Amino acid sequence: MGKYSLYDAYNYKTKAQGNQPWIAKSYLGIDKGLVLLMFENYSSHLIWRLLHQNICVQKGLKTLEFAQLRRFEIIFTIFLAKKLPCVVIQ
Repeated sequence: MGKYSLYDAYNYKTKAQGNQPWIAKSYLGIDKGLVLLMFENYSSHLIWRLLHQNICVQKGLKTLEFAQLRRFEIIFTIFLAKKLPCVVIQ
């Protein structure tokens, strides 16, 4: 974290000093807001809930024939995609 916000870039594979990762000393905020939204959505699902309350998003999903999957259907789909054995307990 820099003085003003997050730094522009970092690389943990490239070492700057000893075992310290390389970190840019410049700031670029065009993508940082999205990162913060992703963090918030991961922790509380707030962004997901607000997005799906929007009537335009609901209409778009319906028009595109998206369907809500139940939890066991999602788990089963993930296991099929990875070709892993799956046991679904309801």
